[in-house]
Amino acid sequence: MRDSRFRTVVALIWIGFITFSTVLTPDWRRLFSKERNLTSVDICIFSKSMDPYIGFITSLISQSIPLTLIVVINCILGVKIRRILQENQQNLNFSEEQQRRNEIIIKKVEFNLFIMSNLFAFLNLPLIALNSFDLIRFAHLIGAPPVEIPISVIRLFLFIASLYPFAEAVICLFLNQDFKELLLEKWTIIKKKANLLISEQSTSY
Repeated sequence: MRDSRFRTVVALIWIGFITFSTVLTPDWRRLFSKERNLTSVDICIFSKSMDPYIGFITSLISQSIPLTLIVVINCILGVKIRRILQENQQNLNFSEEQQRRNEIIIKKVEFNLFIMSNLFAFLNLPLIALNSFDLIRFAHLIGAPPVEIPISVIRLFLFIASLYPFAEAVICLFLNQDFKELLLEKWTIIKKKANLLISEQSTSY
């Protein structure tokens, strides 16, 4: 791939990240609007005319329970697969060289599993927090004691949640072996050119 095409691809990827994150998160407008200090941030995804009981049950079933299960399953999955890999490594008899190669492969697999499972689970935590705020509001409407959530806390979780698409895309990108090899190749070429330029300048003096 030529340098110009490579730069174009990288620029388009970053533009896509920013656009994807912004489009999927309309609350960015509220975070930086002029009325941000005068109005509260409405984070509820349901209609204001929805019956409080229906809203509470719908939010609980469609958001809270699935997101919580995703976090729990991802964390358990990362631990379970890592344990299986370690057990298989101990039970199989390999030569010393093959054992060393297997350890390197297993470490890479463990690292990727850690990122894909636990980090994705961590990225879902702000969504769970925002959904909990919705549940608190609905619970107040159906008779529970009111709980005042500071607007700064809501904006903080909104900001973190808005980074989810961007973070997910970046993680998938950097776990792509072809892209990492391409970046490494380009970095090696840049270093060689820089060293050559320095050596030419030193010889000219």
